[in-house]
Amino acid sequence: MVKQNIYNTFNPFYLRSIMFSAKNIFIFLVIVSLLFPISVMADIAVIVNSGNKVGNLSKQQVVDIFMGRNVGFPDGSFVLPFDLPVDNEIRKQFYEAVAGKTIPQINAYWARLIFSGRATPPRVVKSTRELLNAMKNNKNGIAYIDSALLNKNVKVVLIIDTKEKSD
Repeated sequence: MVKQNIYNTFNPFYLRSIMFSAKNIFIFLVIVSLLFPISVMADIAVIVNSGNKVGNLSKQQVVDIFMGRNVGFPDGSFVLPFDLPVDNEIRKQFYEAVAGKTIPQINAYWARLIFSGRATPPRVVKSTRELLNAMKNNKNGIAYIDSALLNKNVKVVLIIDTKEKSD
């Protein structure tokens, strides 16, 4: 039978060290939660250049553009789609919301189309800043972005509500 050390359970220094450890753990958990927030689903805005004459687009029209089925806007003008990087959370949310597909499924889809020569995938930009710059400089561009990052150089043609999917 193990003999308990009764002295440690009533020792104020021992209790203080336990409380100090609990305090450190709490602070550590707070810092970690601030540095690595739980994935927050935001509305995604499908955007075009502010000078583009296209009006609102339906979800199906957006899917058709980003999946290479349509190479033009409904008015017949050429469309130039832009994608965020593969590891971007907004890209993941966008394709899951509009196409119902994961990024690996999207990559496999494009691999088949590229191999067959039937379509060209959207141009991938390195960052949200580069995406906004591309939209500013391309009248026929179309892209998607976190709605919190909108600016005056772009026009929203569709809002995709992803909040209803968050857990």
